[in-house]
Amino acid sequence: MCGITGEAGFIAPGEDIVRAMAKTLEHRGPDDEGYFSAAANEWSVNLGMRRLAIIDREGGKQPMHAGKVSLVFNGEVYGHRRIRDNMAAAGTRFRTRSDTEVIGRLWDKEGPSCLSQLDGMFGIGLWDRVEKALYLVRDRMGKKPLYFYHGQNLLAFGSELKALLAHPSVPREMNPEGIYHYLSLQYVPEPTTAYKGIFCVPPGSYVKYSPKTDILEEVQWWSLEPDDGVRPGGECPVDYVSRTREAVEEAITCRLESEVPLGVYLSGGIDSAIVTGVAKESCPELHTFCMGFEEEAYSELHEARATAKYFGTIHHEAVAKFPQLPEMTDRIVAAYDQPYGDCSAIPTMLLAEASKPFFTVALTGDGGDEAFGGYQRYWMAKPEIGEYLNWLAVLPFHVRDRILAKPFQDQVRGALHTKGWLLQKAAQFPGQGVRNQMGWVDIHSYLPNDIIVKMERATMAASVEARCPFLDHRVMGLACAIPEEHKFQPGVGKMVLKEAFKDILPLSIILRPKRGFGVPMNEWLRSDVGRKMLMEMMTDLSWPWEIFEPSGVTQLVETHLKGDANIGHALWIILILHLWLKKHFG
Repeated sequence: MCGITGEAGFIAPGEDIVRAMAKTLEHRGPDDEGYFSAAANEWSVNLGMRRLAIIDREGGKQPMHAGKVSLVFNGEVYGHRRIRDNMAAAGTRFRTRSDTEVIGRLWDKEGPSCLSQLDGMFGIGLWDRVEKALYLVRDRMGKKPLYFYHGQNLLAFGSELKALLAHPSVPREMNPEGIYHYLSLQYVPEPTTAYKGIFCVPPGSYVKYSPKTDILEEVQWWSLEPDDGVRPGGECPVDYVSRTREAVEEAITCRLESEVPLGVYLSGGIDSAIVTGVAKESCPELHTFCMGFEEEAYSELHEARATAKYFGTIHHEAVAKFPQLPEMTDRIVAAYDQPYGDCSAIPTMLLAEASKPFFTVALTGDGGDEAFGGYQRYWMAKPEIGEYLNWLAVLPFHVRDRILAKPFQDQVRGALHTKGWLLQKAAQFPGQGVRNQMGWVDIHSYLPNDIIVKMERATMAASVEARCPFLDHRVMGLACAIPEEHKFQPGVGKMVLKEAFKDILPLSIILRPKRGFGVPMNEWLRSDVGRKMLMEMMTDLSWPWEIFEPSGVTQLVETHLKGDANIGHALWIILILHLWLKKHFG
């Protein structure tokens, strides 16, 4: 696991700039660093990386050179040993045991077509010295981030936005369209970012750049399709229960390889319990960790403790305490680089930090709700996709549009409305059933932009690698193919998943209602500390940044503080935006 960065174009050769960019990613890779430069008469390519050593800790140094390619790689390729063995049997010689070299050797022989063989999470920067082209590659589900800027005969890239902002030629200008969507969704939707001119490589895609011609090309090499694993015309009916069991078990087992301590982030829910139960069969000394709250109504410590006892894990826990709120706002703004308003980032960051002394690789249950229908909103919403999209707006669309200042509205007037962006995702659904369509929308919006980002940045900030078995593309393809009557009963989801693992789970977990990683933000923002933070925002000389109508936000704040409505989460979104603007543009 690493942080990668680089630049290419009509630039000077050398390491100075990429060293400065890589320095900002030290938290992603505290164990090692490496650099590479290639130059012609007019153009150059410079690559840099910071490494968190997980596989082949001694031999897997980067940049890795293999035949015609040199690459920096962030992530893990599961099943790399099988690929290496097959290639070695055909005559390919390897110098290391690392998955990074497997990528290089495969690409050297097959080019971009080799990506279909890579199972895992990855962001790759690869220089092909024969093509004289730089490739930026992202994994299927977008588990690992990869950002880039293209302009002025320059392509710069990095695992996080902070690396790009360290480049002297990358402009720092707020992107109103990204902020507009953020204010309802609590995230900036990919491929846009909160900065003009900086984009994210889409999941399952790569960007190819020729520094000689300054031509940039984007190619989608994979897209999610419903796949139950049965060929058309098969004689037997699909057994979704056994196929779910097989796919999920395989996804968990293949993510257990590590040369450093490994554990599971355990909540009170079924997804992390399944991961724990399957992992425990291969890891007798398995560690688990749960983060709870002082407020009992939000804490899952008791449930997680019972699950850990049932499976016999080495269990650890910690408590997110309210006085940490001012400190955590600053840490979130620093770690996430752009406005990120999911307040469960607070306990997630604390979880990653507290678990680091016990394990460096953490398995999670992320993705299970979107894949198998775990969110209560799937059955609480009317079975009509347009109505369902309103549930995805933390700050309702009509409220957001009402409190925006006219100068800001003018800046985003030509942008697609946020609900329209979500409708585009819904229109691409290739399956059957409106509740399955709801999950499809979440898989292509909320999951990659919120859930994955939350865990990835929080864990990497603590130099921990998070692996998410439910994000396996085979699990996701199968889940999208399962008819919704196998997932839902009135008021209950995940039926096929519960049936598939009922033999290893206690009945108490199967029957336990979905809770989610909720945060007592309503209470926190009504406390003395919370009130002070809101008042400091409202009286800041830079407020309201020509984004808001002050009276509109004032009304929201007063409504919440009086207890007339519980809108702490919506106010948190506005507060985080204010602090981000103050940090980067104040």
